[in-house]
Amino acid sequence: MIENLRRKRRDIRWMNECLPLAERLAAADGVEEGGAEYLVLAALALDEGSAARAFTAVDLEPTDFAAAVEAAHADALASIGVTARPPTHAAGSTPRSSHQRGPLRSGPTSHRLFRATIDEVRAADQPLSGAAVLAAACRAALDPANHSTTSRALRRLDVDLVALESAARIEAAAAGTD
Repeated sequence: MIENLRRKRRDIRWMNECLPLAERLAAADGVEEGGAEYLVLAALALDEGSAARAFTAVDLEPTDFAAAVEAAHADALASIGVTARPPTHAAGSTPRSSHQRGPLRSGPTSHRLFRATIDEVRAADQPLSGAAVLAAACRAALDPANHSTTSRALRRLDVDLVALESAARIEAAAAGTD
């Protein structure tokens, strides 16, 4: 019972770090309700480092995902004849601002990814971690019918998504032993 309470407290601390960071990253790009890509960007930027370690395990840098997101956004705009605006922050940067209280603003893809992450960590009896977010995002990207920005950006990385998901799951499991 005490361990369960510790895990819940740790999960709340993690959410209080990751979710507002995702919102700030979206806001820095001028997006009011960020999609799942901002949740992954936040997961990659967390101090706990599990998602970033999964990326480096498959010879990627966390900034590679930020660049892939920017390219996916530009491709989507170009497909309808709009020239992409330059990003308001450098790829991979993590703007910091004071923590704002109140409901977090995020879009439906972010909600779905977060729900999938929660379901997966509960099933595996693990705490929330950046790697768990990344693993859930990779699983979604493996579905060819998924055309979300996050899935398109992950596919754009030209990496074996099964290997990246596996690396993320290993890191997520290790995060549970801290």
